[in-house]
Amino acid sequence: MKTKLHQTKNSLGEKIRVAMVALLNAQLADALAAFGASARAAIDTVAKAGDADTADLFTEVSRGVDKLLWMVEAHAQAKD
Repeated sequence: MKTKLHQTKNSLGEKIRVAMVALLNAQLADALAAFGASARAAIDTVAKAGDADTADLFTEVSRGVDKLLWMVEAHAQAKD
């Protein structure tokens, strides 16, 4: 499926904008996956330290990141 661009006064050509959208989506997905991995590692660290409350906070962060990653990936796949 072709990426649909919105009307804009941006001076970049359509081909460049389509490429940048793809690049930005990929970078966002990578950043979310890395942040999620970091949050999951923090869960293990604080759980081993015996701090269940902080582990719960990181668990909630991890869930939110996973949800955002799912949304980004679903959006990107819908355009394929």
